[in-house]
Amino acid sequence: RKRTRATPEQLSILEKTFSVNPSPNNRVREQLSRELGMSERSIQIWFQNRRAKSRQQQQSNNSWFCPPPPPPPPPPPSSAAFGTPMSFEDEPPNRFSAEALQIGTWRRVSLQPYDLVCHYDTQRRVMVWRIQDGQQRFKLEFGFDAILHLRLQPLQERLGWARLELRHAQPEAIAFYMETGNGTWTQCRDFTQDRQATTVPLHHLDGPALALRAEVQRL
Repeated sequence: RKRTRATPEQLSILEKTFSVNPSPNNRVREQLSRELGMSERSIQIWFQNRRAKSRQQQQSNNSWFCPPPPPPPPPPPSSAAFGTPMSFEDEPPNRFSAEALQIGTWRRVSLQPYDLVCHYDTQRRVMVWRIQDGQQRFKLEFGFDAILHLRLQPLQERLGWARLELRHAQPEAIAFYMETGNGTWTQCRDFTQDRQATTVPLHHLDGPALALRAEVQRL
């Protein structure tokens, strides 16, 4: 059977993804399949071949004598994020002090500074939840007008914390994105467990009560 070669546009996105995540998991491959119009098997084989090519290049480079490497560069500033490179989005001005996000039974907890970034954009009038999963980043967005209510209440199981509850009018209208490298975002399908974000209208953000209260008042 004749093989179908990837187009330059498809190769560009695959290369960008490889530079950030050389071994994507099933979820990332499935999202790439939908976005690029390629089969998951083709994408899996492409990444296998690309990793093999990278190893061959490394072995070829190592076969030649070269002088000792220069000393390592100084460590990056403390603002650098764990995993993917920093971009201007990593410190949004209107960030919620949320350390946990829950939609249905799907829950994300911030273990590193940029594992979970929940903020709002006043110019575009949207809420943005950004999640980092290993070397891959995802985000979901929805407009202010889609919020039926915002409610802040004490979190009984943790003293000094509160839960910000948002009820969404049309969860099926939420937009989902994955980062394909160099700060470029490509729209994808619901990446939450069992795609709960498109069916469950309630979003819960947990964090320090005083900080969350002040942030909600600025909305």
